[in-house]
Amino acid sequence: MGFLKSIKKIFGKVEEKTEELIEETTEFVEKASKKAEEKFDEFSEEIKEKTSDLREDLQEKFEEVKEDLKENTKDFQEKAKEISQNLAEKGKEMKEDLLEETKDLREKAGEVVEKAADKISDITEDVKTKLTKEKDDVLEDDSEIIEENDKE
Repeated sequence: MGFLKSIKKIFGKVEEKTEELIEETTEFVEKASKKAEEKFDEFSEEIKEKTSDLREDLQEKFEEVKEDLKENTKDFQEKAKEISQNLAEKGKEMKEDLLEETKDLREKAGEVVEKAADKISDITEDVKTKLTKEKDDVLEDDSEIIEENDKE
């Protein structure tokens, strides 16, 4: 029986060592798991802080861009208003100039038409005078012819 006792003793020791190993492994895994959980929490918190800072930075930059855009838009609107006012003023001036020139043109056209009418009237009068003279000449010639015929 000594042999069985020795084997039992060996199995008892193996069983003990196995239980110790299982216990140590379990403790190790629990510690490692807790450490990993702590590291994960730290890492998570660190990421949260960094992304929070990043988000704040982005938000600040966005606000700056928004303000710049607002200012630039305001400047653009003011410039566009100024240009349109200048154009309106120039348009008014051009309209006034154009109206003045149109008035001058009408007056000159009236003068030209009046001169043309006077010329036509003069020419018509000359033609009338010449026709009347021709008529009188023809009538005189006719009278002479008639008198000569009467004499014969």
